[in-house]
Amino acid sequence: MIMESYADSEIACWEPDYDSVADKIETDRSLERKVLSALHGNKFIDCKNIKVRVRERLVFLDGTVHAQKERVSAQKCITDLFGIRAVINYLTYPSAFCR
Repeated sequence: MIMESYADSEIACWEPDYDSVADKIETDRSLERKVLSALHGNKFIDCKNIKVRVRERLVFLDGTVHAQKERVSAQKCITDLFGIRAVINYLTYPSAFCR
């Protein structure tokens, strides 16, 4: 019975309250700036072919990188930034098997 009341409580499914759509967009823009700053600050990631999109606190990484390590590094670099719900990594890299 305690578990049922906890699952229905506001704490279990808390979402930030937005006053308007403009606040949501501003939050996404500020997250996009944070993500780009973190990626550019990482010396192991070549950011020139990476595109970042943020929608409702979901971060989408699109583009190409040089190796799988760079792809994983890009995701790990931003995963723990405050405000991000999830990172969807669509980054691709060349494979020796596809040549």
